[in-house]
Amino acid sequence: MSASSKVAESMWRSIESTGSGQVSLNFLFGKNLERATRIVDQCGVKKISGEPSGRSIF
Repeated sequence: MSASSKVAESMWRSIESTGSGQVSLNFLFGKNLERATRIVDQCGVKKISGEPSGRSIF
């Protein structure tokens, strides 16, 4: 597992246990989080998966 995956997993566990998800994420990502959630809320994200490899892009 990469270092960034470990950090993300740790943050996720912390968010789940404390219930302070939005505050923690906003502290980490700031304005980028606001823009990203707005795009997701407006259904502006599409997932495309490749058949043979199973790889996905968003």
